[in-house]
Amino acid sequence: MARVLLVDDDPDQLEIRKLLLEQAGHHVRAARGAAGAEAWCHAFTPQLVVMDLRLPRAEDGLGLIRLLRGMGAEVRIIVLTGWPADLTGKPEFDQVELVLSKPVRTRRLMEAIARLAS
Repeated sequence: MARVLLVDDDPDQLEIRKLLLEQAGHHVRAARGAAGAEAWCHAFTPQLVVMDLRLPRAEDGLGLIRLLRGMGAEVRIIVLTGWPADLTGKPEFDQVELVLSKPVRTRRLMEAIARLAS
């Protein structure tokens, strides 16, 4: 299974997704913001990042995408957002594998993770 980093500023959503991914057999770390995600990227080397865009601002998520790509990491990125317009048309849009609009159905998210983590 994959090493997955979850990033969200909503602790409840973070915990639910972490439990679901662990039950599916993934190795999961969770961060409540961009700074925590950066620390885990160095210590954990994720294969996949599932992140909220607004952490709490869209600029925080956009910065994290740039940081991940700037590290030269081969990490794949799934962005979850209730405001797709925050990403559409921006250079960061082309730097992620998938953008899912919130609310995201668990089944859809798990299918996307399985496809990108393989």
